Amino acid sequence: MDENEVPSNTSRWRIELIDKFGIRRENTDPDKILQKWRICLLNDSEAAAIDAIVDKTYLEEFDFNSLEHIPFHINIPFKIWGIKFEPRTIGMFKTFNENLEEFRFHLYNILRQMYMPKKRENQGPHGIGYQVLFQKLLRCIEFRMQSQLEVPTGQINICGQEVTSKADIVGLKCDDPSKILFICEEKSSQVKRKCCSEGTAYSPVKKKRHPSADVEFAAEVTSSGSESLDMPSNVHAQHIGELLSYLECSVTDEGLLGMVIQKTDVMFTYLKIDPESVEKIKRRKESGPVTFDTTKQEDPVFFYTKQFNLLRREDRRTIFKTLVTIKMMEKKVCCTVL
Repeated sequence: MDENEVPSNTSRWRIELIDKFGIRRENTDPDKILQKWRICLLNDSEAAAIDAIVDKTYLEEFDFNSLEHIPFHINIPFKIWGIKFEPRTIGMFKTFNENLEEFRFHLYNILRQMYMPKKRENQGPHGIGYQVLFQKLLRCIEFRMQSQLEVPTGQINICGQEVTSKADIVGLKCDDPSKILFICEEKSSQVKRKCCSEGTAYSPVKKKRHPSADVEFAAEVTSSGSESLDMPSNVHAQHIGELLSYLECSVTDEGLLGMVIQKTDVMFTYLKIDPESVEKIKRRKESGPVTFDTTKQEDPVFFYTKQFNLLRREDRRTIFKTLVTIKMMEKKVCCTVL
């Protein structure tokens, strides 16, 4: 690909193109991302309410490094598998218990597929399972979403080139389906396709025997940290392209919130960019990079976090707090009674 070419699909974007667009990247934490994105200000009582909700919802009993560390036996029926917990009464989320049950059921099914005897060698879990698992988690926070075939194609015209992108999940403003709260992109399936194309075969999951496999499992934490999956810089480029493609439908004129899913890891993102900067990128000349007036602070920034594993207790608390805060802000600006 020519270094000045703008591919028509964001799945082919490379980080060199983002550099030519003048979009700076900054690693940060979810709190700072929400401070940049915030569609409204939350008062002290609302902030305290978020902490109280997270304490009730984030499942502190559940703590594992990976799917393979979750005690499981193929003969355990769903009704006796999982965490034993009392129903939670959460005023803000009326259907939390029902949605959490759906999350647990899908997680159970993923594990069941992992430990089922394989008819063929080198057959791994179905890739779409991770995306659906995260979507079930979003349902617990009662976001209104479009997924898979429902999601419209995002579009933007850059230097005469029509660019398209397709998000995996789109979170919609609760009282206006034309406005986007966030977009989610799954990367685990693309990693798999790359591995297969390079001739890397999947090894079947090795069955592990756990003392608690035949009873309700207890939390298990190993001394080693969770496995960290690499997030190549070109993944940033593709995700930035996706954010640009859906930007015109964002709930705010100053950017768009995003998430990248890689297996059970979640990365929060935010592309901060004002309309004038978008126009400069659209009118970019192929011969050189886009330049911005730094004195006016118009240079766009792509904020991104480290990856948080939704299976690990402390990581999941951060994930829940971030999602609940987004929902609290949405609730405050919406007229709809949740």
